[in-house]
Order: sequence, then C-alpha cells, then structure tokens
Amino acid sequence: MKNKNPVNLNYRIASNARWIWTSDVRPNSYIAALYELPIDVPPKEAKIAIFADAKYKLYINGRFVNAGPTPFRKPVVMTDEYDVVEYLCKGINTILVVAHFIGSDTKYNISEKPGIIASISIVGKNGKTLVYSSGSDWKVSDLQCWNYNSPRRNWAIEHMEDLDLAHPSYAILAKFATEDYAGGKALVSQDLWQAPRVFERKDLELRKRMVPALVWKREDVSTPLTIFRGNTEIYNLQDTAVRLDHEHVWRELEESSYEMTRSGHVCLERREGEPGYLMLYDFRRMCAGEPAVEIICENPCNLDFALAEDLTPSARPIVWRNGGLFYARYHLGKGLNKVRFYHFNGHRYIYLSLKDAIGKVEIRKVTTHHCRADMDYDDKFACEDREAESLYRICRRSIMLNTQALAYDCNTREQGAYWGDGIWIVDSVGHQTGDFSHMKHLCYAATEEFNARGPYIGASIYGMGQPLYDYCLVPPECLWRYYRYTGDVATVEDNIKAIRGIVEEFRKLKTSNGLLAKSNIPKDGRTQGGLLFLDHSGNGWHPMTTVGMDRRDFNAGLNLYYLQAIQALAELEKVVGNDAKGIEKEIEKLKKDILKICFVPEKGLVADASGSGIQNHRFSQLVNSMAIMTGLIDGETASKALAMVLDITRHPWVSQGTPYSYFSLAEAAAVSRLGDKAVRTFNHDFSDMLKRGATTTWEAWRAENHDSRNHAWSAPLPYLIRRAIIGLEPLKPGYAEVGLSPDFTSFDNLDCICMIPQGKIHMRWIRTGSENFKLDVEIPSGISATMMCGGKSIKFKDEWNGTVKE
Repeated sequence: MKNKNPVNLNYRIASNARWIWTSDVRPNSYIAALYELPIDVPPKEAKIAIFADAKYKLYINGRFVNAGPTPFRKPVVMTDEYDVVEYLCKGINTILVVAHFIGSDTKYNISEKPGIIASISIVGKNGKTLVYSSGSDWKVSDLQCWNYNSPRRNWAIEHMEDLDLAHPSYAILAKFATEDYAGGKALVSQDLWQAPRVFERKDLELRKRMVPALVWKREDVSTPLTIFRGNTEIYNLQDTAVRLDHEHVWRELEESSYEMTRSGHVCLERREGEPGYLMLYDFRRMCAGEPAVEIICENPCNLDFALAEDLTPSARPIVWRNGGLFYARYHLGKGLNKVRFYHFNGHRYIYLSLKDAIGKVEIRKVTTHHCRADMDYDDKFACEDREAESLYRICRRSIMLNTQALAYDCNTREQGAYWGDGIWIVDSVGHQTGDFSHMKHLCYAATEEFNARGPYIGASIYGMGQPLYDYCLVPPECLWRYYRYTGDVATVEDNIKAIRGIVEEFRKLKTSNGLLAKSNIPKDGRTQGGLLFLDHSGNGWHPMTTVGMDRRDFNAGLNLYYLQAIQALAELEKVVGNDAKGIEKEIEKLKKDILKICFVPEKGLVADASGSGIQNHRFSQLVNSMAIMTGLIDGETASKALAMVLDITRHPWVSQGTPYSYFSLAEAAAVSRLGDKAVRTFNHDFSDMLKRGATTTWEAWRAENHDSRNHAWSAPLPYLIRRAIIGLEPLKPGYAEVGLSPDFTSFDNLDCICMIPQGKIHMRWIRTGSENFKLDVEIPSGISATMMCGGKSIKFKDEWNGTVKE
C-alpha cells in the first residue's frame, strides 16, 4: 500500500501567524505574551487557535480560558482551538498567554526551542471575518516573579514554583489574569514589556488537538481538617518537602481552633516569637487539578503550599514522596493575595505552612480547580455487592482523573502516558464515554514516536524514558482495537507503516528455536537503558507481594507480546486489502514454539522463561493471562490455568502482578468465561485499598514507598464488567453489530451501562428463581446485536427483554 499523509490532521493556522518569544531563552522561565484587541461591536463568533512550548495558560479580559497544550513530540505539535466569544466585549480586550518553558526533559515532553503561536478569528454581526495573529504587534515580558533557579519537583516532571508576589512583574498577572491572581504592586510598568522576537518554524507540522479540551470545575474548602503549630524556620527550597514531613508539630488547642474557624474560615493572629501555623485541608477524595488560595495578610510573609495524597498514622500529610517536592512557595504581600498553582497535580490534602506571618491572617478559601478531558462518563454499575460497587467507583474515578490531554498512568508523581497501561486506560475511557479519541491519539503517537526513535520507542509517550521492550510491541494491538471499536480505516492507513516497522525489527530477534531472544536486542543508542518490563514484580522498583517474574531468555512474556503484535498486524493488513497468509503461518508456528519451550504440563501453566541455566521455572499471572488472551492455551487448559493464577492465596509461588496485570486477567476471564471467579478475586485483592481509605486505585497493592495513590493502570474492574460479565465485544468493525454474553453466575442483580460510539449499551437483570433471570437489554438504534444466553443465540435490534436460564 502506498504510504499517505495523515488524513484530516494538518491544521492551517492563519498564514500571517508567527512564532514569538522573548529575546532570551532560559530554562524554567515563565513569559507573558499580551495582545490588545479592539472590538467595536461584540462579535457573533470568535475562536482562538494556540500552541506554546512547553505549557501555557490563556486569559482573556482577566478570565481563565484554558490550559495546554496536548503533550507532543516535535516536529509534530498539537494546536488547541477554543470558542471565546463569551470572553470578549466591546472596547479593548486583553489576551494574555502565560507560557512556561521547562528547558529539560520530562515524562511528557522532550525539551526543544520555546515559542508561542496564536491566531484569533472573529466573525462580526455583519458576517465579516477578521483575523488577528501573533507577531510583532504583540508584546512580551519575562516574568521574573518566578524564580528560575527553583528545583525540579522530581525526576519526571517540571520545577516547583517559587513565586514572589512583590516582584514588579507579578503586577502583569494581577492585572491581566485577575481571576487567579491578586496582590503585589498596583501598576504595571511599561518597562516590563519588550517587543517579541518573531520567527518562523517551517520545520514543524501543526495538527489540531485530537482529544477534547480540558474542562474545569472549582471547589472551595474554607475550614481546615486540622490546625497544627510548629517551628518558625523557613527551609531552603530543596529541603522543605522532607522537613515538612518530619519536623515536630503539635495540634492546636481545640478551643483555639474553634475560635480561629468560627467565622467559617481561618482567622488567626500570630505574635512575634510564637510558633508558626500549619493548616491541613481535606478534599475528602483524590483530586486532579490546580490548587489555589485566597489569603489576606497584615504583613508580608511566606507561604509554603504543599500537596499530599495520604496521611501518616499520626494524621500528618505525606509531602515528600521518594524525593518529590510536591509544594510551591509563595512570597505574600500585605493585603489581599490570590494565587493559583501554575501546574496541574493530583492530591487529596492541601497543607499550608505559615511560619513567619506577623499580625492578622485571614485565609478566605482554599481551592481546587478540578480538571479532566471534557467527556461525559455515562457508564453505570450497580449490583447487590456493595464492595464491588465501591471498587468500580474508585476505578472509575482513577480513569476519569487521569484522562487529561493524554491518558496518564498517574497524575501525581510522573504524569506520563505509557504504552503498556495506556492501551487499557484508553480502552476503558472509550467504553465509559463512547469517545475513542484518546485511543486514536495513541495510534498516531506510535507513528510519531517510531519516526523519531525507531522501533524501540520510549516507554513514556512523547517524553523521557528508556524503551520497555514489551511496551514497544503494544502499538499494533492498540491500532487493531481502535479499528474494531470505530471502523476508522483512515487511521489504520495512516499508521500501519509504523506498525510494520516495529514488527519487522522484533522479528529479527528470532533464534533457531523460533523464539525471540532478548539477548539479540541490539545494544546501541536506540536501546540504551532498555529492559523487559512486563510488570513491577522483581524489577526492584516497588515491593513485591509474592515472587518476582523471570525475565531471562527464552522469555514467554516477550514472545507473547510479539505474538499479540503479529496477530494484530495480520488483521490490520486485511483491513487495508493485503494478504496476511504469511503472517498467519508465522502466528501458528510461534504458538507451537512457545508451547514446546515454555509450557510446563505438570503445572498446566506457561513458565515465565525456559532455557539453559533455568532449572526452576517461575510462573506469573501476567504471562498466563497473555497466553489465554492470545489463544496460546484455550479450553479447559486455559480455564484451569486462569483459576490457578487467580488464587494467589493457595498458590503463592505464582508471581502476583501489580493491579496493572489485572487488566490482562480481566481479558483472560472474558475469554475463559470465568467472570464470576475474577470478580471475587478482584474484590478480595483490592479490599485492603478500600479498607485503608482509597478513593482512587493505588499503583501497587500496599501503596508503599513512592507508589502513587491515583493510578489508572490499577483500575481494571470497569473493563472486567464490560468484557467478562456482560460480555460486550464488536462482532463487526465500529460496533455495527455487537456481541453480548452475560455471565449470570456473577451477580443476582445487575444494572450496567457501557458506551460505544453510537451510544449506550444498557443491560439489567434480576434473579427470579434458582436458575431464572429477568433480562432487559437496550442497544443504540441503527445497529444489531447477537446475544448468547444459556447456549442459545438471540439476535435483536433496539431492545430485548425476557426470562432466561443461568
């Protein structure tokens, strides 16, 4: 097939738009770009297209519009477009872009040259269109109110904020971003502004943002959970987080706490020489967004504004997680101070440290500006099992909070999107919203990363990180799933070249026994630091719960990921009209070779690895679930294998994965028709999280060390319910025909909604006797369904109801 340019992706920003920045380029710098737009009559329509490297916030007439961009890898960048008619008015309109150039690699961005490009299109009442674009008539300012020497928050994300509200350049924020900033000097000196450096970037390809814009919702908390007292030391920036965790503090007297909060918010007065104040606020569940505070001070002082996901047994916030500096420092002035975190972050608790304030302080409100991708989550799950319902909710919340511009694995520590967990997250998002744009974005990201790095793509999409060899093999399966769910042939045509390239490179790793050997992976710049990940167990990053996985040659996990990849490629070749017989022969031979070398009949399981020097086989949940998913083992063999690896209590010699592996277990349960057993296992294994207060799923079972408490890779129950309990699958591309296979052994009563592009799949049942169920099913109009119940095939459109046997 002839390779084509991507379909309908190129974005034509106004021809007169130019890139702008300040004359100096400095890492960890914030700049303001301002345009003053005169309008005689309020417009009928108005849109702005914008991109900035690496982050931006957009304000019009002082009001926050949105933040961006979508993570990217140059030469491809994603342009955001917003409808801004509601923000404009008659007269002079101010358009302010506050951009942050990180200047170093993160998990979501590879550092390059900074720049802003924007174009405003206005349609007047007379229907005439006027276009105003970034260029020499804008002005820019280096916002030195932010300290560019502040340390990074951790190895994966950007720098912590150290913001001086008394600095002259802060007045720009206070004047042109008034919704989020107040305080500092009253006047903006014209000396702060400079003419922009104007330039072109003909080497870049602009595309329109592929996923929905972010949607924001404000929530205020006025009364703290706890008021502490402590020392008066203002620590250096690098040490503050760990010292906030470990310094000696004590609870304020109940009587004093009551007096300070009786007005509905905090009003305190600190005398010179007295202990400092530390206020702990609780949003009662994990959040994702940007915190903010509004505070009135009688005298200038420093505020350390810290974020935490959890508390210690003594109810202290955990701020310093494995070296992470999850806080910002704000140098407040006399009078009203209003400030909002520039950067997005996950958190539940906010910890305000006011140690050097003298006189009266009034903390009017502490805020979280919640954000997520603008999609409607219309999925539903209700049953008689309350614990299953709770588990579904924390899984659902994790998926929602981590689905931002990309589908992140966590929004606290890393804010990275990874191939291995990304495919499960975007699959879940699509079936909870009916919007598969995040999955589509992942498909195109694979091509962009392949073009930039070759087949050994980095673990983190668009960001820093070594290749994880199993993750490199995920894009073929992602593209195949996307096509099955949407029927989008154009996306297959645009991206199959990269998929072929990945498969071809890994095919070179085969040895004389037919299996890929990890030892054959080239040791060069493409693979520097690479490893076979599979899951955490035994990698040394997180505490294991059982035994570790065996990653030696010949490795079943690596070969099963390759098997999955060529199975997907064979189907994709058929989609574009090519012969796949050669690949199908390769599939059958590879299955035989894996079984011959890695299947252990005495156990009835596939060993993690088998080869010279391996005397004692190890077995894992992930490898055996992959064996079932790919059809390597099936029938009774698959059912027995899955039942064994699900029961870690009886079989502790099986390597238990993190909750990430449970997505694969969920799919294996769907294939083996063991949904009921999987539900009980998931309930049991996740119960400790719920009992310990989880409101989102944790990265690892015990949330030890630096494990995040908000990890979407740990949220498999919605997937399990959809695939193994109601048995939803596309029988024709794009869900033109849906397949349903309800598992009545799992629940006596069930009310479940899943989403497909055409709308809701709604299934309800209730047990009416020892073997009978009253079943109601509704599907979107325009499609058909084939449902398997009690060994019978039922075909219908729109809806079906009746009594069925278990």
